[in-house]
Amino acid sequence: MNTKQLLSLAVGALISTSLLATGKQEAINDVTDKMELQSADEVQVTASKERQLPETLSSGNIASQGYASAQSTFPGYSASNINDGDRNTTVGGNYSWANGHTYTADGRLPNWVQLSYRSERSFSKVVLYTSRGYELRDYDIQVRSGQNWITVVQQRGNTSVSRVHTFTPTNGTIIRVLALRGPNNQYIYGRVNELEVYEDAQNLALNATATAQSTFSGYSPSRVNDGNRNTRVGGAYSWANGHKYTPDGRLPQWLQLSFGRLERISKVVLYTSLGYEIKDYDIQVWNGNRWTTVVTQRGNTSVQRTHTFAPIYGSKLRVIGRRGPDNQYIYVRVNELEVY
Repeated sequence: MNTKQLLSLAVGALISTSLLATGKQEAINDVTDKMELQSADEVQVTASKERQLPETLSSGNIASQGYASAQSTFPGYSASNINDGDRNTTVGGNYSWANGHTYTADGRLPNWVQLSYRSERSFSKVVLYTSRGYELRDYDIQVRSGQNWITVVQQRGNTSVSRVHTFTPTNGTIIRVLALRGPNNQYIYGRVNELEVYEDAQNLALNATATAQSTFSGYSPSRVNDGNRNTRVGGAYSWANGHKYTPDGRLPQWLQLSFGRLERISKVVLYTSLGYEIKDYDIQVWNGNRWTTVVTQRGNTSVQRTHTFAPIYGSKLRVIGRRGPDNQYIYVRVNELEVY
């Protein structure tokens, strides 16, 4: 079978209004103590363009993450063929699912084949592949939301071997194809060779609660999930650790998002402060028992960095800031976090 594919967080100090205006840093006599005596407000400011944060991000094909099952299956066929990543539209049990008709219990049309997920997803697109020469003619696509089935697609008279369906994002844990009628030359059988399922992935950070181990005066952890990607340095745009100005403020320091329930997480986008980029950090996920490190970043100089990793379920996510930029290594700054 063919295989498918499927900000700068001024590490030294936070910005005060006067410093924003002058861009000057007060002189420090003791050079070896220079960083220790800095406040997070003592930085030079470079303006950056403010960008509006989108509420959603289109994700990839999530069909393989679902568990495939069916109301009935003809001998030699398998529901697992519909999410194996193979778009081959050849007819036959090696490539598709088909209902059992009279050869299995409860096998007559209508018959369903479905994908079940461990957590709620926001379904918005399905690509259906059927068998060439025996195309599935009539079918519905439905999403299980709570105790209800919501019909998102009604297709009648299909003669195409593949068809793309987009619809209003619908939250649910199961998505199914309800086969109603096969082709005119064999209307008693419905066949599905492959399903591709896509969702509008919500930015989980927007509804999370942000907290931090310490925070420099005038800054706030709530800045990291306010939907503002502005990477300008300063308390109006970011969080920074307290260093010696707050209890327990020295690095390493954590910044945390709590989701209130288990969420499936596979991507984090981190924005820091332009000119004061966070240099070294880890990203960890809490699964209820322990923290798992999903990202280890060293030597960063980018104001924005995207991290993707194997999906993991967790109720909290945190950034552990270990070192700021060379020009202010005692402070770490995070302007925005996006979590998908």
